[in-house]
Amino acid sequence: MVEITRDEMAVLVALQETESSKDRVAAVLRQVPERLARLDRARQEVEQRFQEKEARVLEKRKTYKDLEQEVKSRQDAIKKSDAKLFAIKNNKEYQAVLKEIDDLKRQSAKIEDQMLDLLFSVETEEAALMEERKDCDAEKERIAEEEAQVETERAGLEQELAELDSAAQSVRGRVPPGLMGAYQQVRKRVPTGAVLAAVENYVCQGCFMNIPPQTYNELHRSTTLKYCPFCTRIIYHNGNSQE
Repeated sequence: MVEITRDEMAVLVALQETESSKDRVAAVLRQVPERLARLDRARQEVEQRFQEKEARVLEKRKTYKDLEQEVKSRQDAIKKSDAKLFAIKNNKEYQAVLKEIDDLKRQSAKIEDQMLDLLFSVETEEAALMEERKDCDAEKERIAEEEAQVETERAGLEQELAELDSAAQSVRGRVPPGLMGAYQQVRKRVPTGAVLAAVENYVCQGCFMNIPPQTYNELHRSTTLKYCPFCTRIIYHNGNSQE
C-alpha cells in the first residue's frame, strides 16, 4: 500500500490539473495544421474559380480572332472573284462568279453578326471579370489575415504549452517516487481522462458510481492511496462534500 499525506494528495491534484491543461493546449495545437490546410485550399479554390472564368473569356477572345480571320479570308476571295469578272466572256461563267461573290458576302455578313454578339458577350464578361478579380483579391487577403491570426495563436499556444510543461516538471519533482509510480500505473489503465477523481457524497466523480460506504469512510481516515472499485482511478475526499 502506498502511503500519502493530504499535502501530497494536493500536489498530485495540482499535477493532474497541470497535465490536463497541457492536454487541452496540445489538442488545440494539433488542429492548427488542418486549419491552415483548409485556408490554403480555400485560397486555391478562389483563384481556380477566377482562372476558370478568365479562361472562358480568353477562349471567346480567341474565337473572335478566328472569326475575324474567316471574314478577312472571304473578303480576299471576294476581291479575287471581282477581278475575274473583267476577264470572263461567257455569260454562264459570269453568273456563276456573281453567285459565288454573293454567297461569300452572305457568309461574311453572317460571321460579322456572330462577331458582334460575341464581342458584346466578351465585353460584358470582361467587366464582370474585373469585379471578380477585386472580389478574389479581397477574399485572398481575408484568408491571409486569418492565416496570420492562426500563426499568432500557434505561437501563443506553443509558449503556453512550454510553460505548462515546465510547471508540470516542477510539480513532478515534488511527488515522491512511490506516488508517482502509482499515478503512472493508473495513467496506463486510464489513458484518457482523469487519473485522480474526487469523491462527493459517496459518488466518484470519475465514473459517477457510488462507492461502498466502507471505502468512503476509509477515505476520510486512511493515510494510504484508495482506488475507485469501478473505474480504478485514485480517489480523494473533496472538501466540498456534504457529510
